[in-house]
Amino acid sequence: MAVDDRPIFVVKGLCVEARSDGRPLNLVDDFNISLSKGEVLGLVGETGAGKSLSMRASVGLLPPAIRAASGSIYFGGRSCSAGETRALRSHLGRGICLLLQNGRSALNPFMRVHAQIDRILSYRGHARQDRRSAIDALLESVGLPSQEIGTRYPHELSGGQAQRVAMTIALASEPLVLIADEPTTALDVTTERDVIQLLLSLCRQRDMSLVLITHNLGLVANNCDRVAIMHAGHVVEIGPTASIFKAPQHPYTLSLLQAIPDVDEPRELIPLTGSSPRPGAFGDGCRFATRCPHVDTDCKARVPDLIAVGDRLVRCVIPKRSKVGTVPGMKREHQAKWPAQSATP
Repeated sequence: MAVDDRPIFVVKGLCVEARSDGRPLNLVDDFNISLSKGEVLGLVGETGAGKSLSMRASVGLLPPAIRAASGSIYFGGRSCSAGETRALRSHLGRGICLLLQNGRSALNPFMRVHAQIDRILSYRGHARQDRRSAIDALLESVGLPSQEIGTRYPHELSGGQAQRVAMTIALASEPLVLIADEPTTALDVTTERDVIQLLLSLCRQRDMSLVLITHNLGLVANNCDRVAIMHAGHVVEIGPTASIFKAPQHPYTLSLLQAIPDVDEPRELIPLTGSSPRPGAFGDGCRFATRCPHVDTDCKARVPDLIAVGDRLVRCVIPKRSKVGTVPGMKREHQAKWPAQSATP
């Protein structure tokens, strides 16, 4: 996929918080990403790291009890405050689309498939006489027969069909950026592969940018131009996928990769011990400090800043002193060798 280096979507300094006993409870802090036209960015981390929350906040779709405390969102030549959710949704609604984990839950259970796609096309200003042919073409683009699927209700669809219909509705809005929030969670392995390949193919055809939120490191290695690693509400490393997987610079990234089995070159797995700190118990220092084998007094004194280390940004004091290292036994010049594994320990 050809990538234009100029960013079209930028999230800067995003902080997300909830209220606990009348006091703010920090959930995501200093979240920064940028996305260029045609780029695929993987967002990876354990459950509860803040991946989905960060992206929902960036498009103004947080639940009522949670708010964006600070941050700015740039898109379409205009910058908006992350806290102004109504203005944010109005600005981003025609250019950014969110694809949820469970396709069926994103569909209206009382409307047939054709009717749901028709509503989007109508909202986009398509003439009534042109909408039926557009619906047929959209369903065909995701590999679904329009005559058969279009008259069904969501409960009559399989999991894979429901996710493809959700993709169709997303495509009908003609987005420049698609945020796919673990789009294959509820699917079997074969269907997962087909849906992901279809999604990536459609992004290439339409020159769309894609943010892929996932636990699957193999999926990211094989398909993403860049990757952002999240831990406990922080982006801890972000940069080109190939170089990060070959030589990770943050201890958390290294720990994730060391826990993945390699079918080509078997080696001893090194499990990631402990668990991420809960919101409210982050402390003053690095949030990975309680699990990090390299921890020292500097790590516990304050939260490290994101610093430039070669071709990436790393939130760690260790790269200032030395390289964290590479994964023993792993030769990753060819990303396609990566197996489909999960980042969830």
